[in-house]
Amino acid sequence: MRIFLPEIAALTLRQILGRRRAVIAILLCAMPAALVAWYRSDSPPQWMATFLPTALTDLVLTAVVPLTALLLGAGAFATEMEDGTLLYLLTKPISRTSIALTKILVVMGSAAGLAMACVAGAIAASGQGWSDPTHTPVAFLVAAGLGGLLYGAAFTAVGLVTRRGVQFGLLYLVLWEGAFPRVLNATSTLSIKHYLLSIADAIAAPDLIAAPAPLSTALWVAALLPLVALGVSIHRLSRHEPEKVM
Repeated sequence: MRIFLPEIAALTLRQILGRRRAVIAILLCAMPAALVAWYRSDSPPQWMATFLPTALTDLVLTAVVPLTALLLGAGAFATEMEDGTLLYLLTKPISRTSIALTKILVVMGSAAGLAMACVAGAIAASGQGWSDPTHTPVAFLVAAGLGGLLYGAAFTAVGLVTRRGVQFGLLYLVLWEGAFPRVLNATSTLSIKHYLLSIADAIAAPDLIAAPAPLSTALWVAALLPLVALGVSIHRLSRHEPEKVM
């Protein structure tokens, strides 16, 4: 039995990076570089050392990375669910584990690649270079790549469980990761963004990035979340009822 299915991987890649999705993803990932370039042209050079970490935290990790992963993850099963071909696919002698694993890996890889390209573009636009003694570029490159992996896995599973994957994803990002932590610190316990900041803080210079969660917890979440997403996806596929998805 093949674990990874190249044919389904190629199909999934075409689905999640179709013309409209690709344009939106590219525009999202280009925004930080454009903003940093504008700031660099209009501000003293010494200000960039403070502005760059803020931009990478508040724009890249908070908005661009999760939104890009949501865009890709929601499309992994969307076409098959809409036209009914998911049920046809499940009637074939193909392992549900292989289908779920292949699609999740494609989304995770695509989201991580775009996220890291986004950070690399912002770093290039800043003129700071990769030899920064604070290790800011490397810290955010790792955090963004990992964010693409985690958000990609989570949103792919959500998109399979419900047809309203985009809406649920936006609610999670706006409320759970955005508004609620400002008034309820406990909500940060299940915030992917906070775990990414903890990992970035472990790589960057001390006191440069606020770490809202212990590093050990962040590493455990990074290891377990893709497995949980895979398990949920396999369970959903095993029910053989894609037409009854919410």
